[in-house]
Amino acid sequence: MRASRRLIVPLLLVAIGVALLIGCIPIPLPRTSQSDGLPRPEQFVGDESRYPVWIGHTKIAEAFITLSRRVRSQTTNPMPLPMALATMAPEWSITYWSVSPDGRRFALRYTIYTTFWVAPLCFVAWHDHETRWLVLDVSPNGIVTGYRVVSKGPENWQTTPGRWLEVFDEATRKKLYDAGVFPSDELLNYVEQQRQQMLRKSQELRERHRRAATTRSEYSKPRGG
Repeated sequence: MRASRRLIVPLLLVAIGVALLIGCIPIPLPRTSQSDGLPRPEQFVGDESRYPVWIGHTKIAEAFITLSRRVRSQTTNPMPLPMALATMAPEWSITYWSVSPDGRRFALRYTIYTTFWVAPLCFVAWHDHETRWLVLDVSPNGIVTGYRVVSKGPENWQTTPGRWLEVFDEATRKKLYDAGVFPSDELLNYVEQQRQQMLRKSQELRERHRRAATTRSEYSKPRGG
């Protein structure tokens, strides 16, 4: 026992020395909170009444309000630390959400830190981060019936500004707007119009490039004589 205790300090010194030679020391993080230190959103979802989002009882509109208020910032790049987090205005919480085509599943995106890296020789430190999605299952009458957390985002869930006008009815949209977690209908319509205009311009530009390429190809063909 005494011999093993005497070995602990030398082994630790060797490990630290190797890390210093490599240049970076990884420190695993518990992953219990979001990148900005707030609790992960699934901690507010459960099958008991003490949870703000009570499975089998809470409507999706209430869940949307509750969870949107708890996901405010996300990591956009690993370093440097002061530039790592981007915070969205509360009324644009929809940026973090996506909805399945049938409207029966809602996914909330957030980020977590997984590892803290220290490079003592360079006087630099940064975080590794990963993205998670809290997916809520919703019944036809709008009740949250289940949830799960996944590390791969939902595919083909393109929830555009115009799509949000279809996901919730007018009364629900006003409720979300009054709660400060949803844009006004006027703003959604305006952004959707701008998006459609940009898409049309992009399509027109691609069509002009295609026609120009076809014309060049025709001129480059050898002509008989």
